[in-house]
Order: sequence, then structure tokens, then C-alpha cells
Amino acid sequence: MAALDLDALYVALDRRRRAHRMSWRAVAAQAGVSPSLLTRIGRGGPAPSADNLVRLLGWLDNGFDLAPYVDAPVRAAADYADERRAAGEA
Repeated sequence: MAALDLDALYVALDRRRRAHRMSWRAVAAQAGVSPSLLTRIGRGGPAPSADNLVRLLGWLDNGFDLAPYVDAPVRAAADYADERRAAGEA
């Protein structure tokens, strides 16, 4: 069974959140999940329930494609960290 890459999921959520200039609380409200779930994902776990994962994928508007978030390379998180540093956010 493939593992859910919470770092890749968080990166995708945060990129979309920043692109839309939204707070995490607004993301949670739009996605239909609790703000604390987003905090837990950002801290590395535990993984969201299947229902909440579907809600988050729906908010990401990616056609419910899980592939980017399953066994994704660690490189995605490193690239994201580099992006944030370059933007002066880290």
C-alpha cells in the first residue's frame, strides 16, 4: 500500500492558499475541514480521514488525483522550502 505524502499535500495546499491570498482558517472553511486538521497536516500527521482527504483534494481542484501526494519525492518539499526562502517567507 502506498503512503500518503503529507509534506507534498501541505505544499500543494499552501501554494494554492497563497495564490488566492487566503488564511488557513478560510481554506478550512471552504474545504469543509477543521483548521486543526490543516495544522496537523503541516506538522506531519496523522493523515486525514478519507472523507477529509476527498474534501481537500476537491479544494485543490486537481480532479481528485492522488498521484502527486502518494510516495512523492522528498525533493518537492525541498523545492518548496527554497521557494519560500526566495520569497523571504522562511
